[in-house]
Amino acid sequence: MNYLNLIVSNKILINMTELEKYELVNKAESIEELEKAMDLLWPDDQVKGRTRMFDKNRMKSHINEVVNGLRGPNALTRQYGLRQQALYLQYYYN
Repeated sequence: MNYLNLIVSNKILINMTELEKYELVNKAESIEELEKAMDLLWPDDQVKGRTRMFDKNRMKSHINEVVNGLRGPNALTRQYGLRQQALYLQYYYN
């Protein structure tokens, strides 16, 4: 069982620290896991970036495009290491 499934099954997201949120994103090993982490961190339809809000579905689409080399990484927010993890997936899993 991977880290993300463990978190969901045990429902320990309630009091996550900022570091644990970064670790959650950092543990994603696929686009699907990264999207699942986004759903856990931002349960509504908005992703809170460092300076503004983003549409979560659009951000998920951008993740897929960044990982597959179809879009530059600046389309993603840096919050909780989301952009960095997408670049990691692009490099190691494509």
